[in-house]
Amino acid sequence: MVPVSGIKLIEQTIPLIFESNMGRKWARFVLMYVKAVLESLKVHITEESLDDEVVVFKFIKLIVWESPVPLTYDEKELYGR
Repeated sequence: MVPVSGIKLIEQTIPLIFESNMGRKWARFVLMYVKAVLESLKVHITEESLDDEVVVFKFIKLIVWESPVPLTYDEKELYGR
C-alpha cells in the first residue's frame, strides 16, 4: 500500500427541529423564516417537513479531518482523496 496525504472527508446529517404550540400558521412562518436564514448562510438543506406543529430541517455538515499519519492507498480510494 502506498501512503498518501492524510485527509478524510466525513459527511454528517444534522437535524434541526422546531416545535410550536401556537398553531399551524405560526409553524409555517417558522419554516419560512428559518429556511431563509439557512439559505442566506449557504446551508444546503437536504430535507424539510412540517407535520402538525413540528418543523424539521435536515442538512449535511462536511467535516474535513487531517490524519496525523498518512492514509494508505486503499483508504484514499475509500475516502475519495
